[in-house]
Amino acid sequence: MKPARPRRTAFLLVALLALPAAAAAARESPDWPMFRADAQHTGACGSEVPAVLGEPLKVRLGTARLTSPVASGELVITASADGTLFAVWADNGALAWSRPLGSNASAEPAIDGDTVYALTEDGKVSSFNATNGALLWEVFLPAGLGYTLPLTFSDGSLLVSTTSGTVLLLSAAERGRELWNASAGGRIRGPVTVGGNLAYALLEGGRAVALDLRDGSQNWSTPPGLGSSNEFPSAYVRGRLYIGTRGREVFCLDSSSGDRLWNRSLRSAISGAPALGSDLIVVGMQNGQVHALNLSDGEPAWPGEYDVGATVALPPVLAGGMVMVGNDRGTLYLLSASTGQMKTQRSLGDYRLSSPAVSEGRILLTTSDGWLLILGPVVSRPVAVLGLPAGLISTGEEVAVSGASSTGADGLPAAFFLFDFGDGTDSGWTGERAVTHSYARKGTYPVSLVVRDENGTQSRACRGFLEVRNDRPSVSLDIPVECLAGQPAALGAAAFDPDGLVVLYEWDFDGDGDYDWSGGSLPAPLNHTYDRNGTYRPAVRVTDDNGSKAVASGELLVLPERRPAVTGSGGPPISLPAAAASVSLVTLAALGAGLSLTEFGKYRLLTLLLVPLYVRLKKDEVLDNYLRGKIHGYITANPGDHYNSIRDALELSNGIVAHHLHTLEREGLVQSMRDGMYRRFFPANARLPPEDEGHFNIQKRIVATIRQNPGISQKEIAQKVGVSSPTVNYHINVLATARMIRVEKWGRRTRCYVVEDQPRN
Repeated sequence: MKPARPRRTAFLLVALLALPAAAAAARESPDWPMFRADAQHTGACGSEVPAVLGEPLKVRLGTARLTSPVASGELVITASADGTLFAVWADNGALAWSRPLGSNASAEPAIDGDTVYALTEDGKVSSFNATNGALLWEVFLPAGLGYTLPLTFSDGSLLVSTTSGTVLLLSAAERGRELWNASAGGRIRGPVTVGGNLAYALLEGGRAVALDLRDGSQNWSTPPGLGSSNEFPSAYVRGRLYIGTRGREVFCLDSSSGDRLWNRSLRSAISGAPALGSDLIVVGMQNGQVHALNLSDGEPAWPGEYDVGATVALPPVLAGGMVMVGNDRGTLYLLSASTGQMKTQRSLGDYRLSSPAVSEGRILLTTSDGWLLILGPVVSRPVAVLGLPAGLISTGEEVAVSGASSTGADGLPAAFFLFDFGDGTDSGWTGERAVTHSYARKGTYPVSLVVRDENGTQSRACRGFLEVRNDRPSVSLDIPVECLAGQPAALGAAAFDPDGLVVLYEWDFDGDGDYDWSGGSLPAPLNHTYDRNGTYRPAVRVTDDNGSKAVASGELLVLPERRPAVTGSGGPPISLPAAAASVSLVTLAALGAGLSLTEFGKYRLLTLLLVPLYVRLKKDEVLDNYLRGKIHGYITANPGDHYNSIRDALELSNGIVAHHLHTLEREGLVQSMRDGMYRRFFPANARLPPEDEGHFNIQKRIVATIRQNPGISQKEIAQKVGVSSPTVNYHINVLATARMIRVEKWGRRTRCYVVEDQPRN
């Protein structure tokens, strides 16, 4: 591929001239911000290592293989093969945050100060805030190039090397803008190393290539013959390039020309990347030996070699005057960098371990089955562990977040939890280990959890991210208030999905939780016949094209079926309503106009004839019916109102009013009394007037009491007349409407006057 040649900017030239100084500073840094410590891949840093290798702190980060760790300060970063980026606090193993990457990750991430960079196998490069994991930017590189090699970061730029042989340089300051991409001329076997103003790649066939960092052009290439470097990177120090190969040799090349300066043959194949100090190179071999050579000429730097008893599986690391190396049996060794003598060792168990890292006096390793191992000082403090739901999350959906796995300091349980939902709201300190929350809008929300124990010791925040990617559908019902058993009831619903389609409708006709009907669309309307009378709570559930659901339910009163009456032969059947009407006419004729034309008689007659046609309900279900509750509320607000008035005020039919009034009275929720030609209804707890005292007698007594006590209050009237305050209130309103009395408000009190006795001005 012919490299692109963009304009060369002054800032890039200045950065390239500063690379040697940056390399020296990297080796003195206590951090390990990328694979093999720095852009030169020296495998060395300025951190101390633990004097004694104690039991490691083990942190579970899933079950997938983890990349080699990188670290800055106490923050450790690793990525998993199943596509998650983890940030962990090294001092106590607490998870700081995690981010789904959207695809598998086998390339080691890189850190630059407060920014973390990650690469997935499908070519997505992402930039995150190191403190809270917030996404800063992401770019997508050409697919299919083999993005499995570690990222290399140097002076504001990211080098991405691919196994197919393409090398790309991205500007981190310009949100991943591609500065150039170039072909290395063959398949690349290890991550690209930076030194001077060049990038160095090791290719299949034993060749090394140097690319100009300014435009990606090839500066030099060696002929084949360096041996297989497998996936080891080269390492750069002070103008020289050092390469360890499977062919038992260590090569030293002039970095500016590629010329061979020296090479050293060893007794066994080299099994990992070399580590470079200020004056020696350390390599581990398949036969278990560890060799140290002088950087200047390749001569042995130790009196002999150290044997770790099995193949060197962990490539050597130089830190704090020590060489750290491990064998494939899980044993870690610390050797003196000056003499090669063993200082201490530790068996870590049967793990497949990554290339180690050292930072802030701690040794960091990851395993092929999802463990992070930390050797070094540990601080005891509570650990917050945030549990977030997987799968699609929709707006308006109750989302459960958990802190159940959190722990307190020194074995104390986590007692209090503070969840921040990332949308400007939080739970406040609570003793609940799990809470629910819903989000009004789509978006990515940074959720965090802080815990504290009974002693008041507080944890660092554990952060995660919830993606609300779907708008929940909405649905409403259109059903009748009442219907008859045995006859079709028209059930309707309306649904809407703001960002997609409703693809499934389901009906639960009787409200038992089992859905009886489903379809991709609704008939208009859907007819369903209820065989039995009773109160039903039909529900409709809709599902959108993302699988999000919404439910609406209502209440339907199914009245008894109107069965045909038994008839003689040859005549048409008489329906129950017709039969009832016939009986009512006969009954009215028998009882005479005195009964049939009075409200009391009408109510009694309708109760006898129509109420038996309705279902008898349980007492706790009586007020569930909408109309019945409405009638009960009207009587509570208007105690003493009569049958016809209730019917007309609520605009209901005689039969419906009679049925519901009878049910309310039968269940003890209202009471009634006869007042001449009227039947008046009162709440169950109302005090009724004496049986020999009619409705109008109450009003006469109220008027007489007011005339005797001008300006009397309603409370005082109730006490003198001997009826309840709601009853007095009702009759006061009737009398005032008829202009028989006048009511005046005096602050919180009401004063009542008979009209002819009103005070004069």
